[in-house]
Amino acid sequence: MKANLAKIVNSKYYKYFDYLVFVVLLVLASVSSLVLFYRQAQYAPGPPWPSDIKPYIEEMLGTNTKYNFPYPVMFKLGKLINYFAPSPEWAMVIAVTLLNALAIIITKVVLDKYSGAKLLSTISTTCLFFVSMIYGSVFEKFGILNRMRGVCSPNPWHNHTFIAARPFMILAFIFGVITLAEYEKDFAKGAKNTGKQISLYFAFSISLLLTTMTKPSYTLVHMGTFGLIMIYRLFAAKWKNFRQTFLLGLFYIPTIVDLLYQYSSNFTGVASTGEEQGIGIGLFRVWSHSCNNIPLAVVLGLLFPIVVFIFNWKSLKEDKIFKASWLVLLMSFFMAAVFYEKGFRENHGNFFWGYQCGQFLVFMTSVIIVLKDTLKLWADGIRSKKTLVLLVEWLAFGIHTLMGLLYFYLLTAYGITYM
Repeated sequence: MKANLAKIVNSKYYKYFDYLVFVVLLVLASVSSLVLFYRQAQYAPGPPWPSDIKPYIEEMLGTNTKYNFPYPVMFKLGKLINYFAPSPEWAMVIAVTLLNALAIIITKVVLDKYSGAKLLSTISTTCLFFVSMIYGSVFEKFGILNRMRGVCSPNPWHNHTFIAARPFMILAFIFGVITLAEYEKDFAKGAKNTGKQISLYFAFSISLLLTTMTKPSYTLVHMGTFGLIMIYRLFAAKWKNFRQTFLLGLFYIPTIVDLLYQYSSNFTGVASTGEEQGIGIGLFRVWSHSCNNIPLAVVLGLLFPIVVFIFNWKSLKEDKIFKASWLVLLMSFFMAAVFYEKGFRENHGNFFWGYQCGQFLVFMTSVIIVLKDTLKLWADGIRSKKTLVLLVEWLAFGIHTLMGLLYFYLLTAYGITYM
């Protein structure tokens, strides 16, 4: 039985079938998201389909006067498409849809590489782009005031810069983990590196820069997380790895320069409304505006990763991307809890975008853990204890997926508020 199963899974026909299913699901996911984005664009700024897309279209056309967006990638892509699109709305919709599709493709490659699950990774990849927070009127009694706001979701459908930056964020995270694991060896004095090794560092540098130039939310979290790790290692090694740290730091320079430009543009002086711009500090100052039960909100937004963490915390030692995703999540939680933008953007909760980046990444790495365990279970045969654990983990993932699909349907069909 095991031999027959292995023969099927390793056959070229199974691989072709997996590719076919992935293409079909990718098209379905892309068309579905395109419909939602189009309705948001047509009825911007809402109702009945509220979103942030109207100022994005204005920025693309050069008519925006209220908001400042010093991260041009999505707008430049939309402007390019606008030369051929029937309307500016369609141009922006197509641009966001293409970038969302790119993120799905990249995630499929990542799941295949780290789990080897093929068809199961195809289904899981599609689910990852529809999962949402857990919600329901029953939670209102416990201080949860909104479906999404205050709880957050790995898929915030109303914010298109988040969606546009996600493919680059995933690449920056994966390449960041790889380079962080190898830089002390690769850049040691006398080390001989191949072109392939060095290309990984350039791939990381470019992907992090593209993330920053599309939406810098993940960049801030990444710099905080990976920067602290590098500083810790520097002191732990008593500065013996200064050469390696310095050389890795060089690949961060393009992103640091762009961040400084964005900071001077967004967080200094006064806004168009005449209010002071800047970053303020206040523990849960913004979070408490939209949620009266933050611990429960965290659980509703992260039930699946929390369940996987409980059963697989020992994997933190050997699984680098699993560990890194949780460190990113912790840093993003800290930033969302402590920092806020001064002025009229305070209640926008813009530091929550980094937290939602962290949510997506721990969902992705948790899926990889579950996929690997599922394949191992199939190979070893059913074992009651591990089978039960996997059932609980898949159940948690299924709840997020079903609620996410319902949430997406309600947003698309009826334009319910994302709050």
